[in-house]
Amino acid sequence: MRKDIFFLCHGGPIATPEDAQQVIDRTSCVGFVGASSLERLGVEAPLVDLTQRFKKISVKRK
Repeated sequence: MRKDIFFLCHGGPIATPEDAQQVIDRTSCVGFVGASSLERLGVEAPLVDLTQRFKKISVKRK
């Protein structure tokens, strides 16, 4: 495996910080990229609270 590449999870069924944490815990992903999916999530839950919860995700360190 190349050491200069890292994997991030994004989109699909990831709708909450808990979903992202499950993906990170079960794969070689080291973090989450929200991008445009956060536009939809902001309507479904208060954006400030949701963003703070995403910031608390435990990420893998190399």
